[in-house]
Amino acid sequence: MGLDASVTVESADDEVVFRLAVRNDSEHPVELTFRSGQTAEFVVTNDGEPVWRWNDERLFTQQVRTETLSPGSETTAVGH
Repeated sequence: MGLDASVTVESADDEVVFRLAVRNDSEHPVELTFRSGQTAEFVVTNDGEPVWRWNDERLFTQQVRTETLSPGSETTAVGH
């Protein structure tokens, strides 16, 4: 498919910010389909057990949607 993903984590004071960047490295547009308004899920684990989930206590639209990534373009999801 030609997608490349990377996650970065930044912390400052009492806040941690997660960024998921997805880049289309192919020569063709790629269509991404999401089942809701949530575009990414960030989970912090301790010994494999979840201790924090970004989507806890958040509400998302309940509508299937698509996003098209053109060749060479990138989309980023941010969670904090």
